Order: sequence, then C-alpha cells, then structure tokens
Amino acid sequence: MVGRKIRAREPEFLIGLAREEVLLPEQIAPPIALADGERRLRAAVLDAAVADLRRFRGLPRPYARAVVAELREWFASRDQSWPFAFEPLCEAIGLDADAVRAGLAREA
Repeated sequence: MVGRKIRAREPEFLIGLAREEVLLPEQIAPPIALADGERRLRAAVLDAAVADLRRFRGLPRPYARAVVAELREWFASRDQSWPFAFEPLCEAIGLDADAVRAGLAREA
C-alpha cells in the first residue's frame, strides 16, 4: 500500500467547541498524519485533558475538584518552557490556544 494516505480520526476535543459556527474539521486543525507520531501524541494529550475536564467538571468529590482545578490551571497557563504545556502543544498541532480556551469556556 505504498503511496496510500491514511487519515487519523479527528481528536475528540474538537467536538462541540464551535457550536456557534459551522466549521469543518479541516478549518479547525489540519489532519494529523498517521506517520507523525509526535503530533498524534500531543493531540492525544489534549484530547485526554478535555475529556477529563468534561468528565470531572461539576462532580462533588474532592478528587474530581482537584483534577478540574489542575486542568483549568493547565489550560490557562501561558507557559512556553516545555513542549507539553498547553500553548506549545496547541501550536504543534495547529490549533489556536485562545480559541480552544474560548470553546471550553462556552461549555462551562
């Protein structure tokens, strides 16, 4: 299957972030190539963070509140010093960090 392009599924975190407008996945982020392991890993990290925020937000247990507080701090961070900080991670996968933050804020 030489020359055949395989398109990875769109990350789960993109679902529901742009409720106001109709956007195609290609308009939000470029397709993630299967061979691009680093970008896929970063997309998976962001996907897991958004899924955990959605899962634990509003739950009364202390553990859930601690997870949500840590995730909110990570999403709000402007840290550029390591590749898995929120803003460098978004940049590496072609997303605007402020747009992702705005989408998450609309969900709250």
